[in-house]
Amino acid sequence: MVASKAVLFLTVATLGFAPLQDKTYSLREKHKEGSERTYEIAVNFEAEGFTMEMKSKNRFKITKVNADGSYEEEDTLLGGTIKFNGEEQAIDPEDAKTHKYDKDGKEIKEDKTDEEEDPISTLLDLLDGSDPAEAIKAGHKWEFESKVGKTKFEFVGPEKLEDVETLKSTCEGKFTKEGFSGDMTATSWVRASDASLQKLELKTENMVPGEGAPAGKVKITVTRTE
Repeated sequence: MVASKAVLFLTVATLGFAPLQDKTYSLREKHKEGSERTYEIAVNFEAEGFTMEMKSKNRFKITKVNADGSYEEEDTLLGGTIKFNGEEQAIDPEDAKTHKYDKDGKEIKEDKTDEEEDPISTLLDLLDGSDPAEAIKAGHKWEFESKVGKTKFEFVGPEKLEDVETLKSTCEGKFTKEGFSGDMTATSWVRASDASLQKLELKTENMVPGEGAPAGKVKITVTRTE
């Protein structure tokens, strides 16, 4: 009788869990014209004899969504601070800058001079436009190759982050861009409601951000506040 009850319990538990395993989720953000988000961004870089810590607050606003899914977004720097070897300076607010993205979320860079030389932009290029177009199940794995390297992703599944329902993914990438090397790991959480970013934690251990530059460690944290 005890054994029968145990079998019955396992059967019911399995049936109850099966729909969760089969459920699919979309990691593609649902862009809505006029929507706004505010983030706190922290960047830390350490190399031999040098440290840099930057904290900023940025507001992002979707200003245009086209019929083909491409869109335009305003990025407004609201201010912050930056430290070089412990010496702090203020970062003044800046006017909004408009960025254009294709339907896959990959930035369309019209001015390729400064952005290509920026190591942080290069670092984030490993993630740019990497979300699968199709709905996926928890445990799904995929690879994404950009002009700076290859990244391997895994969708962990739904997770409550504080009081927000999110979808969690992890990844690891390797840079292959000439003069730029290193390995990267990251964890991201997007809102289950519209797949907009809730939080990102990214770090490298041995990044060389250009020929002749010293190897260092980078940690980036992006946290949504509004």
